[in-house]
Amino acid sequence: MSTLVTGANGYLGSHIVNDLIKNDNKVWALCRNSNRTNFIPHNKLNIIEGDITSSETIKKLTELNDIETIIHLVSLDHHKSAGSARDVIPVNVEATWVLLETFEKKNLKNFIYFSTQQVYGRIKPGEVVTEESVLKPLNQYGLTHQLSENIVNYYGTKGINCLNVRLSNSYGSPVFAENNCWWLVVNDLCLTAFKKQKIVLQSDGSPQRDFIHISDVSNIISKLIKNIPPKWNEINISSGETKTILELAFIVKRVYEEMFEREISIQLPGDQIAQKEDISLVKDKYTISNERLNNLNFLPELSLEVGIRKLFTHLISREND
Repeated sequence: MSTLVTGANGYLGSHIVNDLIKNDNKVWALCRNSNRTNFIPHNKLNIIEGDITSSETIKKLTELNDIETIIHLVSLDHHKSAGSARDVIPVNVEATWVLLETFEKKNLKNFIYFSTQQVYGRIKPGEVVTEESVLKPLNQYGLTHQLSENIVNYYGTKGINCLNVRLSNSYGSPVFAENNCWWLVVNDLCLTAFKKQKIVLQSDGSPQRDFIHISDVSNIISKLIKNIPPKWNEINISSGETKTILELAFIVKRVYEEMFEREISIQLPGDQIAQKEDISLVKDKYTISNERLNNLNFLPELSLEVGIRKLFTHLISREND
């Protein structure tokens, strides 16, 4: 199978590319700057340098005649997506449309678009979010992904097997040092613990998140491209288990103390030190359902404890390099 991955040298894209190659897929990797790409050379990997919003880049892509699947990852981040429509739409929305319009004429079989759980908007405590839940994005990042989902669904009626992937909160070490991933909650807590021997929270710890390790995400995608379910337009990629930030902090604390044999504290706003895991403010947790993944037998394999241990191992190796 020949697959085009856009945003291939990004945090998520680089993991997906490596996983696809490991599973014997031929990969065309679209990278905005190939100088920041350190993929290990492989006879099934071809790198294309270009900007997805450039007509020259699209022309390069049209010269590829063996693409069966596109995995589209390019998007501005949350901060940049809050900019003007003139800056945001070409990247977050128009690029999706142009890719589908271009490759529809080249008999593309599969198109996987990486969306976000933020298309659901505010999730209430106790709510179970499924792919059929009403979309109510609260920011431009979520809004533009919803718009792209609509475009993907439209082309799904025109003979392309299309799937919108709604990703929850991923975490894990980067493939390339240049990947900006240390702002992610789990990564940030681990990095702070490693560097400062303490964990610092910006809230009382009551916010809820569903965390999934990035290797599980890439592994699921490698399985999905072999058999995209034609009955579904969307699928949640999540762990199906929600944690409060304070619960997460205590897991990071326990793993750190086991690995480094020293105690660290969890610092709350106002220089308070967290003494226990339970939070009276949280009575019910929401759930981002991964029932569809379960039906495909594609459930995540790594627990938070194992994923956090892998992060600390990466930080140790990075410091020793």
